Amino acid sequence: MPLPPIDHVARALVAEGARDHAMLLLESAARRPGPDRGRCEALLGAMRARPHDSPSGPMVMLDAGLAEALAAAGMLVEARAVARGARIAAKGAVELAAALDQVLEAPPPSVAGAQRARWDEAIAGAVAAIEPLERELALCDPWLRARVPLAARLLRGFSVHAPTAAGASDEVAIARLPEPLRAAIAERVADRDLPGALAIARAAPSEVSGSAEIVAVLARIVAATERIGDEPPVASKGTVPLSGQGFVVFQMRMGNLAEAERALRRMVLEQANDHVARERLRDLIALRGVIDARGETGAIASEPPKPAGWLDKRKARPTGEGWVPGAKTTPVPPPKNEWDDEVATGVLLPEQEAELVLRSGHLERALEMYRTLLALNPARVALAAKVRDLELMIARGDAPLAGEATVRRDVSDIADAREARRSYVAVDPPTEETPLFDDDEPTLMGRRPKGLSIAIAPPLDPLAETQDRVVAPRVGEGVAVHRIVRIG
Repeated sequence: MPLPPIDHVARALVAEGARDHAMLLLESAARRPGPDRGRCEALLGAMRARPHDSPSGPMVMLDAGLAEALAAAGMLVEARAVARGARIAAKGAVELAAALDQVLEAPPPSVAGAQRARWDEAIAGAVAAIEPLERELALCDPWLRARVPLAARLLRGFSVHAPTAAGASDEVAIARLPEPLRAAIAERVADRDLPGALAIARAAPSEVSGSAEIVAVLARIVAATERIGDEPPVASKGTVPLSGQGFVVFQMRMGNLAEAERALRRMVLEQANDHVARERLRDLIALRGVIDARGETGAIASEPPKPAGWLDKRKARPTGEGWVPGAKTTPVPPPKNEWDDEVATGVLLPEQEAELVLRSGHLERALEMYRTLLALNPARVALAAKVRDLELMIARGDAPLAGEATVRRDVSDIADAREARRSYVAVDPPTEETPLFDDDEPTLMGRRPKGLSIAIAPPLDPLAETQDRVVAPRVGEGVAVHRIVRIG
């Protein structure tokens, strides 16, 4: 499994309340060359300078799998810090921590000379240094004889907390075959022909060393594939899970022995009492060891994935006439779109996602995302300023974006405001001295009322619609006149 940054693991340990174990982890990582060394030294210095402060950072899953992965990478001290400080509740975590304590125990004075030097080198993470001790195990000190197999299993990535399952299956005796026979079996397996590999193994002379063992292994594997193939299909509308015996057998039939072994190891670790998976794992380890020329597992890998060129949006697309055997299709360029420069669907950048969360009003979540970005990019001054601004906004209880809140008005308030702003045309009362119309005006439509004064209206309400102002009716010469003045 890919390891997270060591300083992130230390921050997660501090969050769990295991500050002492986090300090031990950082001290060991600061002495080890690697890309995390500078960050670990900086975090270690900050924790020593401010013993009462707790650093924050991205969440890291602290489990037995992480401890075993650290041990497989040669970081035994870091693995023990995780196993002891994370308070792992999984089954076997206590045994894993005890095994790490036993391996990292200070050797007695009786262990000296070349054996002590090789042991110290192995504890520092060198797997090659453990091999001479394994070959000379009978001549080693009793203290070393009790710890060399355990250290070898830890450094090689084998399981410790499931000794009856994956741990025992790693101690499989690997048969050694002559090169022509080994190459022929390996070729048949790579060509996805397990029955053909079994036939070649059975055709080998009986006096060939290891032939009987490989025949038995291949016979069991072929029988398992045939038994799974003869079973009726499952009447289910769902997808086939990427686990289980069916998935393992399918990977073996396709020649993906590495993928099948990983799936079996996962099954054995999750279900220690699964004897079928355990025996099948032993057979698979034996088969991979035989077909590997160097005697190491991992020689045969699965076929490299083929690129899905039909997913590329920049690639020429076929015409609408369909495919005709033997005919050449005319490439049709795709339409120009704003996303044509991308091979796949674009996604938001982390900073854009954090800004979107902030605009949605989730201050605490946005602050957590910006803190994560700052931890990954400590040199970004803008991110540090953003974190400080968000912390200040949360402390003061400010809105996410000042002035951006939507103005909500009640309908009755808008009606009252509209009525208050309504203006009318004021008309003087008619008298005999000041008639409403001039006598010389020829037509009624052309007559202009006298004595009209329009009141000064307040500024128009931008939310209100265009309003009609009605002139009060006046009577002149027996004709009622209504004039409408449109304002706005």
